[in-house]
Amino acid sequence: GTISAALWAENITTTGTIDKVWAVISPPGNPNTELSSLGLVYDEVSGKYEGTYNNFSLYGTYSIAVYAMDTDGNVSLPSTTSVTQEIGPDIYEDDNILAHAGVITLDDTEAQTHNFHDAGDQDWIKFYASAGETYVIKTYNLGQDCDTTIDLYNTNGTKVIPTKDDYGNGGMEVISWQCQVDGIYYVMVKQYNPATFGLNTNYDLRVYHPTAAWPGKVLGRVADVSGNGIEGALVWPNMVNTAALTLPNGYYLLFLPPGTYTMTVTADGFEMQRRSGVAVTDLNAAGLNFTMSKSVDIDGDGKSDIADAILTLQALVGFESSGGVRSDYASSGIDVNGDDRVGLEEVIYILQKISEVR
Repeated sequence: GTISAALWAENITTTGTIDKVWAVISPPGNPNTELSSLGLVYDEVSGKYEGTYNNFSLYGTYSIAVYAMDTDGNVSLPSTTSVTQEIGPDIYEDDNILAHAGVITLDDTEAQTHNFHDAGDQDWIKFYASAGETYVIKTYNLGQDCDTTIDLYNTNGTKVIPTKDDYGNGGMEVISWQCQVDGIYYVMVKQYNPATFGLNTNYDLRVYHPTAAWPGKVLGRVADVSGNGIEGALVWPNMVNTAALTLPNGYYLLFLPPGTYTMTVTADGFEMQRRSGVAVTDLNAAGLNFTMSKSVDIDGDGKSDIADAILTLQALVGFESSGGVRSDYASSGIDVNGDDRVGLEEVIYILQKISEVR
């Protein structure tokens, strides 16, 4: 239960002089998480290079690599070990409400590992489902004091099917569900007895199609023109009825059968992008990044064009036009200067986009 642990290395040899020894600590889960480094100091009494790391606070296994460098700048190969934290919040917290649901990758054979770290803890995840497709939602590899229940909600927060709770402590729960309407769906997993938490309340979670695993995959990042990751962008292929949601940092992973695809990405407030000729094999992951430009779609027809510029100018002079400014303008993310009003800044932006200045 402690968050501190002593790290040490010994029997380090070199033909020269050792300059420094350090450990690189990788937290559980997300490979894009910033790594921590800890310098190890030589202790003449023990004959070891030692240090104490004080932030093993997340549930899961930390990977540790120890390096040594001599005064000539030569760096050793890493010596590896690990530390496992058996309590504490998992890497997906804070995910206790629908609004904080994390993205789960469809058809990923590597499960998300969660636990219930305090009383009443709930774990929310989300995925994009396509009408007509069947999905399996499964909790398994439960700790001996874990008894999961599963609820499924639609985009509006309405429960789609009855709560799933067939088994007691240690027993997996499985939902097989056919989607009726395209959209983002939310899964809530909680402990049957909310007062039971901590040690041995861990479980694995997957969402997948009930077919043979697709061996190909596309991975990449969706960002804006400034390089900021776009959360919640939707990436999908032609030919296969599946899609991926991007993580808060813009990264996504999509599993597919081998083939050549046209990939499309959409995000609120940004112009749709499409990329053809994306080759997916069962040998290597296809890398595919997108940089998205802001969309100033005033009339809500799905594109930024001269009609939007005209409509904006008409609105500025008080001229009433048919159709008018889209009703969700303020919440659409398309406002250029953040004043929640249609103005000259939007006109300039649209004209620059049309003339390809932007």
